[in-house]
Amino acid sequence: GAWFELLVIAFAVKFFEPELRYSAAVAMTTYNLVISVLLDHGSQNEWEMLVSATNKAYFRTVSIMIGVVVAAIFSIFVLPDQAVDKLRKQEGEALRCSVDSIAAVSEILLDAAVQTASKQALPPA
Repeated sequence: GAWFELLVIAFAVKFFEPELRYSAAVAMTTYNLVISVLLDHGSQNEWEMLVSATNKAYFRTVSIMIGVVVAAIFSIFVLPDQAVDKLRKQEGEALRCSVDSIAAVSEILLDAAVQTASKQALPPA
């Protein structure tokens, strides 16, 4: 039944690439969900109902797979991982530069505060 199909899905999905595991699980689970829901709503002709449910499940699965392919192509050609890695590296360098700048400004402000405090602490001559 449905539990066996879910175990098969869980076993099959572990062999997918990490980026595709979620979408493959969604596609397979959607297929099973559509089949089980449509089979629960019986009609006069059981064979027509089964064919209709199977066609709808295949259509939904194919739609998801097309979305996965489009997303994969988009991520490869439009937003490749190299660009994301480069952006992360530049963000890290910018953060390090910001930390250095804040440290330098803090030292300057601390020196100015110490000098002002020492001038105010001296008695008037």
